Amino acid sequence: MTHLVFGRLPLTIKRSTGILSALVVMLAGVTIIMDYAEAGFRQSGFYFSESLLFSSFWLLFIPLLHVQLRVTRLLKHKGLHILTIPAFIIIHLLVYPALVWLLSAVFFPHTFSYIQTLGFGLPQYFIVLALGYTVIPFINRFFVQQSQTTPVITVPAPVLTTAQNFVHTLTVTTGKGNRVIVKTDEVIYITASSPYIHIYQATQKFVHTDTLKQLEKKLDNTQFVRIHRSCIVNVREVVAYKSRLNGDYDLTLSTGIQLRLSRHYAPAFKAIFDTPQRVTG
Repeated sequence: MTHLVFGRLPLTIKRSTGILSALVVMLAGVTIIMDYAEAGFRQSGFYFSESLLFSSFWLLFIPLLHVQLRVTRLLKHKGLHILTIPAFIIIHLLVYPALVWLLSAVFFPHTFSYIQTLGFGLPQYFIVLALGYTVIPFINRFFVQQSQTTPVITVPAPVLTTAQNFVHTLTVTTGKGNRVIVKTDEVIYITASSPYIHIYQATQKFVHTDTLKQLEKKLDNTQFVRIHRSCIVNVREVVAYKSRLNGDYDLTLSTGIQLRLSRHYAPAFKAIFDTPQRVTG
């Protein structure tokens, strides 16, 4: 049996890295703008190339945080996650001046000293690094845990039945206690009202002793489809459906009654309703 599965997917590393990349690029841009404003305030020269070079501090977050998130996902013991924080702070502090030295040696007329850049970056950026490599992995783990604890609702996809597998009539009880037989083609919708279920025709309502789940197995599932935990509808009696813009839909029946179609059952309903060969009665 195939299934349609609905639920929030865990926050992936790829998605996390995309968000982080956009954030650090924005921070690098803000740093350049602040350098320009400070140069104007002090009435000193502003060199875009140098400002861009030193803003590489922020760009290093992209690969290093990506690696840190991968490492923390591989570590089963939560206590080991903490060890990644000082490790990546040290790596960042050591790689940053090396990157500045290398880029300046290749593209600039003078080379910036590794030791001088390290001495500048250590007090200037240590708090930023501590926050970055602590808070961001924590937020990522929080969303992953939330998505993993969110219940996933599995809705069986429609399985076609043969003519011998479903019933054409139902024995029901009227409001006066009389037992009568109704044709399933005349049923518009069915609702659960424990310990019974109510079966609706155009002008009458009957009581039936089966559970909704039991009755669902007896009915032709190319005609009757679950639209909610407590409701089954005769698709041939649905004249229109309209989105509620939140994943749910409003169904309009031939009698003018409106029923809610839950987002979890919408794909199964649409698969039957939108079929061109659907018979309308």
